[in-house]
Amino acid sequence: MAEELMKAMKKAISEVMDKMFFMPVQVNEKSGALSDWFTCEEPIVGATLDFTGPKMGFSYFLIPAGFAKEISANFLGSSEDSISDKQEQDTLKEALNMIVGFMFSQLENGFKIGIPQYIKESDFIARHFEGDYNVSFSIETNNNFIAAGLIINSP
Repeated sequence: MAEELMKAMKKAISEVMDKMFFMPVQVNEKSGALSDWFTCEEPIVGATLDFTGPKMGFSYFLIPAGFAKEISANFLGSSEDSISDKQEQDTLKEALNMIVGFMFSQLENGFKIGIPQYIKESDFIARHFEGDYNVSFSIETNNNFIAAGLIINSP
């Protein structure tokens, strides 16, 4: 089940980023630490989303703060300088909501998703990553990286 979820998540990220944010992406198959994917030059922001069902856990989506403005502008059809912090936060939460919703639509029914939460890098580091299945991967756009992952616990 965990492998199916990961495959579905990768497909969902590719579809959502391309169709909703006009960002074609390439999923990296090699694993690595978050520090391998991001430089320390820019803060990292993102979202988390809990889910329950046949498996329970949470998913996350992390990107450089400047890239968050770019995808928000693409999604809202606005210029980057007109994007407020709230719009950026809401866009990141909605991006993960769409990704996880699409992911579960590819699988058996019975999953329920919670309410996405905006996070900063410090929030992400403080969250505990304990689970029966814990995997993260990176996605590349033209000039940025996105990190995503699943933490799954058996109910």
